Amino acid sequence: MKKMKENKGITLIALVITIIVLLILAGVSLRLVAGNEGILNRAEKAVSKSNTESLKEEIELAISELRIAYYDGEDVPEGVTSPDEYIQTKLNGKKIPSGIIIFDKDTGKLSLSDSNNKTEEIGTYSPEKGVTINKGEGNTSTIVEGSIDDWDVTEEGILRRYKSNKIPENGKVIIPNVVGGISIKKLEKGGKDEFGDAIFPRNEEGLYGAGITELIISEGISEIGVNAFMGLRDLKTLSIPSSVIKIGSWGFNISSGNLTTINYGGRKEDWEKIEIGNYNEFINNAQIICSDGIIER
Repeated sequence: MKKMKENKGITLIALVITIIVLLILAGVSLRLVAGNEGILNRAEKAVSKSNTESLKEEIELAISELRIAYYDGEDVPEGVTSPDEYIQTKLNGKKIPSGIIIFDKDTGKLSLSDSNNKTEEIGTYSPEKGVTINKGEGNTSTIVEGSIDDWDVTEEGILRRYKSNKIPENGKVIIPNVVGGISIKKLEKGGKDEFGDAIFPRNEEGLYGAGITELIISEGISEIGVNAFMGLRDLKTLSIPSSVIKIGSWGFNISSGNLTTINYGGRKEDWEKIEIGNYNEFINNAQIICSDGIIER
């Protein structure tokens, strides 16, 4: 009887040890499959790497085609004297299997527009460093199409004037990043007033953009020129994308203290890097909300 009890005790201990070992093995297996360096994660990284390399090859092939086109003398713009300059001029709008390349030759940024008009920043290009892909970091933006009937734009991608006097009843105006198939990179006044007209014209009372209480600048626009949004005295809320790197003097000389909130698409450290010209005091007086918090004054 005593021997039987001892055997039961040994069996129970063995069972407990077996369960513990199985739990350890299960944990190890789970880490091998789903951990940071597990099979699933490695497989996902492998697919992502493959897609990245494939996209890079597509863009590099497009660049090679443009280089050949330059030497063949195909539609070389006046003043372009080198293949690198030609590539930087012609790369924007170039079709590849994955979509349409959007290239900003001023910043070197590469984006890709897909069939659903979704734009994703995918990397950079320069003649010195070639193509660098960082696709998958979450830098996405939607193409905001503006009518050529409403906006005056140049072939170089400069939006100069709002041609319509129609202001939405809710006071909200969105500055598009594409007008008539042209990607907008800069906002610059297009009027001829002695004191410098602005993008939004004056009304009969001489007020610029009267009734505009909220202004949203679409992602992809990199520069806001001198006097661009002068005199928007009704403006209360302003949204500036992370793509903006420069705001010219009097860019937001809005002649009132109504502007209370600026929503900025980038981080606080990115805001501090923006080159802001003189006489933009109302920007500095507003509360600036960045993606990682509010800038303390």
